[in-house]
Amino acid sequence: MLLKNTMSKNFIKLIKKAISNNCDEIKLDNESDRFTIYLMSGNIGFSINSSAEEISDIFRFLKRQKAPKGKFKYMIEKKRYVFKRSFYEDFGEEVFSLKFKEITD
Repeated sequence: MLLKNTMSKNFIKLIKKAISNNCDEIKLDNESDRFTIYLMSGNIGFSINSSAEEISDIFRFLKRQKAPKGKFKYMIEKKRYVFKRSFYEDFGEEVFSLKFKEITD
């Protein structure tokens, strides 16, 4: 099922940044004093500046997705993507990993 027009603006901004940097995964990590978003390509990644409000908005958006097996699809800039999200605990706080790829069929 491809969903449209229900995305968080912060989520769209984050995905576009990840795509433009040739990344295939986004991770939220619990650092000692704050949460940090990392854009990953394979095992290599870098952190990006995100406000607590942006991170909260993205986190809530991902939690709202009713996705069997954590998978959901969205269209971004006329391209279709499949996303696989997973939640886990990091130092007692819930964080996420979001893998994605373009659907080319």
